[in-house]
Amino acid sequence: MSVRFNMFRYQILPISQRQMTLFDKTISVEELKKQKNDLFFKALKSIENFSYARAEIIHRLVAPDSNTAIIRMGANREIKRDTHEFEKETLDSWPSALIIFNNDPQIQKVAVEIEYKAFRKTKTIIDILEKNLNYALALYNLSVHFKPMFDKNEFWGVIEQYNQRITETDFLMISPNLSNITHSLKLDLASWNKITNTQETSVVLKSDKNSHLTLTEGEEPVTSLVEYASEGGGNIKIRVKGLSKTITTNDATTEISIEDMDAELDIEDVFNAHKLAQLFQGLLR
Repeated sequence: MSVRFNMFRYQILPISQRQMTLFDKTISVEELKKQKNDLFFKALKSIENFSYARAEIIHRLVAPDSNTAIIRMGANREIKRDTHEFEKETLDSWPSALIIFNNDPQIQKVAVEIEYKAFRKTKTIIDILEKNLNYALALYNLSVHFKPMFDKNEFWGVIEQYNQRITETDFLMISPNLSNITHSLKLDLASWNKITNTQETSVVLKSDKNSHLTLTEGEEPVTSLVEYASEGGGNIKIRVKGLSKTITTNDATTEISIEDMDAELDIEDVFNAHKLAQLFQGLLR
């Protein structure tokens, strides 16, 4: 059967730019950044129960290699059915979704299975991960930010579709710690983070109320902001004259589909875990 996943990128940043004591040793921010991925894994493995207000959550985690973590996360969903005695009966159900991390310091991607029985949106799972991980990571003066990946052509398609009606774009950028997605970025967000301790930077372009924005693919710095956001570096909100709802790139998250994959496979089985790790290490690059 085919199993579908949404793709997200995560970035791990120091909460502050000051030296801190970690494991009874004073370390600098630069030293902390070098350890961030190991500490991220340590925080992930330390979570015994994921907190979620709307349902009870269960999970299983395996880490078949130093860069891969696989989670099966389930939520308590009640099922109502009619019994043989013509009565109503409520049963517990625990539908689940797979979550696969590539924690390579130059990649930091996560694939989240689309499983509507468990969670209506993959972003719900991402929000659960982000909230609980940030609680655990605070011990190490770190925080994590997840952003969806999307096809940059989706953004330019909206710009073309609503030509001469775009009145505002808001680029919400996460301060980067991945050099391979910042090579074309024309704004030095990393320096801004170091100097001001900003973790999110909003760049808003807004036209006069009687006019519209002129956005052209290939022209800077907008093109580089779109490139960076599409790689999981941020989110873009677009306001269009005549539309009450803001268009957001969060709604265009990249999807991959794996054919002939057993959605119910037991990740605690060593063979299955290594097989999944090998499959997704290739996909999550």
